[in-house]
Amino acid sequence: MFGKCHPIADVEVYLNNDVTCDRNITTDGKQLKSLFCAENEYNDFVNLFMNPQDQALTHLFARTKEAFTFPALIVFLILYFLFVVVTSGLTLAGGLFVPMMLVGATFGRILGRIVMLIFPDLSPPIDPSIYALIGSAAMMSGFSRTTISLVVILIELTENTQYLLPIMLATMVAKWTADAFGHSLYDELMELKSITFLDHHPPHSAYLLRVNEVMQPHVWCINQIENLQTIVQILSSTSHNGFPIIKDKGEGKEKTFCGMILRQQLLVLIEKHKFKKHDDDSQVEVLDYDTYHALLNRKWSIENAKLPPNDRLGEYVLDVRPYMDRSALFVMDTSSFIDAYRTFQTIGLRHLPVVNDEMQIVGILTRHDLLVFIDENYHDTMSRRGSLRQSPEE
Repeated sequence: MFGKCHPIADVEVYLNNDVTCDRNITTDGKQLKSLFCAENEYNDFVNLFMNPQDQALTHLFARTKEAFTFPALIVFLILYFLFVVVTSGLTLAGGLFVPMMLVGATFGRILGRIVMLIFPDLSPPIDPSIYALIGSAAMMSGFSRTTISLVVILIELTENTQYLLPIMLATMVAKWTADAFGHSLYDELMELKSITFLDHHPPHSAYLLRVNEVMQPHVWCINQIENLQTIVQILSSTSHNGFPIIKDKGEGKEKTFCGMILRQQLLVLIEKHKFKKHDDDSQVEVLDYDTYHALLNRKWSIENAKLPPNDRLGEYVLDVRPYMDRSALFVMDTSSFIDAYRTFQTIGLRHLPVVNDEMQIVGILTRHDLLVFIDENYHDTMSRRGSLRQSPEE
């Protein structure tokens, strides 16, 4: 349908900065295919669209002058770009790195052909493959916002440092241009999938905020020795992934922070019947380390847990002291919002308990809270705000 058959003998290849003819033209050993054409002929569109991505990319980087016509390059660029847009969000192992290289190389090759038409008598002549390489670098930098590592990868691919300056220039200009329009493609895909990912830099106008202005003041807490009925009720009515452990140290210190425990940990303890009756003074056998962590990797739910009858849940207690994280990080309620933000981003936390000067739990901060707060107060992006509100609880 697209493309025409051309004699392979007409393909001109650059050798030692001269343009010569080569009847057996190959590109790194991958000869132009004669599919749908007679022997010793090739279809330029077929060799781009019906080849594996790596071979098509090799053909575009090949040092040939007129191996691909304008119609074949333009049609391939439009169709392939549309296919990449449609498939980029699918749960397929297709990736975006090589497709973006191919799109950029095609666009660069087109630009190289245009420059050839404008300056046909230059010596040495214009090499469209160099434009394909630069276009590939610019496209990858624009969609991924990588710079130094990308330049190193491309220089290693070419094994020639004479292209270092144009690659660096194209990479930086593409990144700056893309930054002026928004986030990278990977960031946009994470927002569409409601993944709570924090930007590298917090909003500048949030430097005067305190943690107590952003935190959630209503916290589900668990005592060190808690009633089983209370734990089941908390797990059944919430989807939180972490709970502060508290201890009553007397009047005014009823909610002293002692540590954290995860939802998965509680489900494992309930499933393995590590609870006992109120009046039972015996010690419950503690799970050994290997068994405990093996169980944490399984999927548990409170709905399928093996529990005592509902009317007898109040007779049992669960001691979480052997399993809670006693060294869990926390933040003071008067701390800077920026400090808490950087703690989340640097360490990769999901939740951060908030305490006062008396070490009493006064709130909790999650990644979701940070993103929603920033989105509502510092960004006018209603679509993202809606997706964040539907994301799972931290």
